[in-house]
Amino acid sequence: MTGQIFPADGPRSRASHAEVAVYEALRTQIPTGWTAWHSLRLRSARNGEGEGDFVIAAPGRGLLVLEVKGGRIELAGGHWLQNGERLARAPRQQAVGAAHLIIDLLRARGVTTPPFEAASIFPDTEFSAPPNAADLVGLILGRRDLPWLGRELPPLLERALGQRPPPRDDRWIAAIHA
Repeated sequence: MTGQIFPADGPRSRASHAEVAVYEALRTQIPTGWTAWHSLRLRSARNGEGEGDFVIAAPGRGLLVLEVKGGRIELAGGHWLQNGERLARAPRQQAVGAAHLIIDLLRARGVTTPPFEAASIFPDTEFSAPPNAADLVGLILGRRDLPWLGRELPPLLERALGQRPPPRDDRWIAAIHA
């Protein structure tokens, strides 16, 4: 059995070139048994609206939300820059917001929530070492990782979730898909 990505017929129409690159890498490399959703739009009464660029479910382990940023991404003077322009929100902060929306929606449906985390992928940015701010260590992938995304995601998820116990069951995956 291989993993699945949705929508299965290709990335959403408004996807950036960077999201298309990640979609294509996931389409061919998603780990066996895992499920990914591209551009999952969310709305919860408590936390408002948001979107997860890629929401990834690893059965028996947890949930990962990946924020994708294209172009030249850098962290300079404590500010995230995309092609030299300051981003309004840090990439990981965007992914964390989407993760919290998912958890809110699962709780509202009475579903036991999985451990979750957020990470970022910059498919156009090639760095010899990713930015190392304390909240980012081990949670950023770049262009060099894209050809090996299926191999890089499981250890990234393990680094992100750490010692958090696995979910009691995997009903949360079907609830996200619904």
